Amino acid sequence: DLVRIRLAADVCDEFGKQQFSGIKDCIQQILRVNGVSGLYKGLLLTIMGILVYRSIHFVLTEATKPKPSKREGQQENEQQPSVLKQFAIAQGIAIVAGILSMPFDIIRKALIMQAGNPTSNVSSALDALRQIIREDGVLSLFDGALTAAMKSVCGSILIISFQIVKTAILGSS
Repeated sequence: DLVRIRLAADVCDEFGKQQFSGIKDCIQQILRVNGVSGLYKGLLLTIMGILVYRSIHFVLTEATKPKPSKREGQQENEQQPSVLKQFAIAQGIAIVAGILSMPFDIIRKALIMQAGNPTSNVSSALDALRQIIREDGVLSLFDGALTAAMKSVCGSILIISFQIVKTAILGSS
């Protein structure tokens, strides 16, 4: 991911020259400037972001599952929400989890952009966070939220499709 992000952001300077000539050159320059540790910039933030995203996703998914209602003397009555309601819930969960984990991704990308830069002024994730907030404001930690929300539609469709197939095969359990 580091090389992909660096190459995607590698634009021509005023003379029409790019910093990197390809994947191999990008890796070599990062190794030359930062050593092997330069290839792992942002890895801890990636892990933390995934943990935050998946934890929030799991908790909200469990919290929004339909609860069986059983009254005294009656049989258990569990009604599945409509497909549209299931999609709305899944989409809402994905958006909330994505927004809450987004700052990790923004800081990770800031660190990645400094890999291989001998004049880097970012020393740590906390330093990157301070600089982002100072230069662009707190809301910049959530840049791309709308795009991320649109990308989560496929995940929501997958989740409700799984629930529909599971219910069809196993019944309402």
